[in-house]
Amino acid sequence: RPAVSHGGRYVYYIAADTSLGNPVIRLDRETGEKERLHLGTMGNQELAVAEYPSADGMSVPWLAVVAVGDDKGRDVRNHLYAGPLAGWPGWQEGGK
Repeated sequence: RPAVSHGGRYVYYIAADTSLGNPVIRLDRETGEKERLHLGTMGNQELAVAEYPSADGMSVPWLAVVAVGDDKGRDVRNHLYAGPLAGWPGWQEGGK
């Protein structure tokens, strides 16, 4: 299932592409732009998003992703990754 940011601008979903490890994609509903988020996870299955205020009053999105490895048998343990999107690979200044 997709997850929607608090303000409704961004939709996060898992693309059904096993060759890329079922990547997490962020769709900007205002511009129509899609961006692959490089989270370091493989075999993504489920995700959730929440937003929390930072010390400077900005909203910081947090993602939680359940990942189960890949179709080649690498790292097939179940994992739960959770953390702020800001500062992760794939995140850019300005909330993109």
